[in-house]
Amino acid sequence: MKLQISFELLLYMAIAGIALLFGVVMLASKWPDISLSVDSLGFYSFINSLNEELSSGASSFSLYVPKGACNSTISGNKIQNTYGTYYLTSGISMQQGILCPDGRSANFTVSYVSGSWVIGR
Repeated sequence: MKLQISFELLLYMAIAGIALLFGVVMLASKWPDISLSVDSLGFYSFINSLNEELSSGASSFSLYVPKGACNSTISGNKIQNTYGTYYLTSGISMQQGILCPDGRSANFTVSYVSGSWVIGR
């Protein structure tokens, strides 16, 4: 009886180990997609916070610039990077390179230059 319980336990533990290994392999294979999705959400949150500050009429504010934002291409109120294309509030533009260095908190200012609102540092 004791031998039978030990054999069944060994069999169940082997099946559980194989299932755990399969789960870890599946997670590892999807990790780049998961990481990109999380980083994309962080950048989306940054753009939303930026638009909220602009909508409230703030002339200076501080926000955390997420990692990977420095590689963004800015054209008027459109921001493109590996995470997608994002838009600022209409009529407001950003200076190129304003999101560098990324991965830290930054102070931003909004000024009226040549007939349009521009975000600077």
